[in-house]
Amino acid sequence: MRKMHKLVLAATILVGSVAIASAADPRVAQPAAPFDWTGFYAGGHAGVGWGDADYTFANDEGINFPSENYFNWEAGDTFSHRMGGGLLGVHAGYNQQHENLVLGLEGSLSLANVGRSGIHSPFNWNDTRQDTISTRLDWLGMLTPRVGYASDRWLVFAKGGLAYGQVRSRIDAYSDVGRFDVTKTFSRPGWTIGAGVNYAWTNNIILGLDYNYVDLGSFTVSSFARDSETGEIDTRGSTHNVDTAFHAIMARVSWQFN
Repeated sequence: MRKMHKLVLAATILVGSVAIASAADPRVAQPAAPFDWTGFYAGGHAGVGWGDADYTFANDEGINFPSENYFNWEAGDTFSHRMGGGLLGVHAGYNQQHENLVLGLEGSLSLANVGRSGIHSPFNWNDTRQDTISTRLDWLGMLTPRVGYASDRWLVFAKGGLAYGQVRSRIDAYSDVGRFDVTKTFSRPGWTIGAGVNYAWTNNIILGLDYNYVDLGSFTVSSFARDSETGEIDTRGSTHNVDTAFHAIMARVSWQFN
């Protein structure tokens, strides 16, 4: 029995010594600490956007040329056309992590070419000289609070906030006396909501993918036509509202300064 006690005591001392030596030896691998999402970050993104431009006309018969080409027939006429294209930009923000909860704020600015040109008016009956309508988003800015859930190097989040963009609307008309056009560019406030996922590839390089729905609201275009050949203002005009909303998916890479 006494020998057994000595063996147990010796084994306990040996195990304790190995454990202490392992903890003190930097060559022995230790469990990695969970990734910390707290800190500032900045990066770039690229993606695609698609959506709709909705037109509502406020006056009768649009620009009524001698050839009887119309953008619309009566006040209240509406039509929509699809838009699509690419976005490329930069973003920056800050995250604060509390256990698995991550709160943040991000700002972004993107150049855009989301639109469509040369849409034939559905009210136009003259096949030889079609009136056309074009809409395009030129740039987009967003400021969005974010809330997310972190699991080590993975972060899923939802976001929503302010959107601000420049939308261009153009109407071209062809008549017996020349070509007329009405072009208006508006910078519009709106709102956005979205979600995404980030992955910390290294302690500083963050890869991500996010989705955004953006609504830039409605603006009114009220203008007389201008003869593109002579530059003279015509007495006939078009008044209409343009409502622009679209979706966007962005692939992104960021550098976290932690």
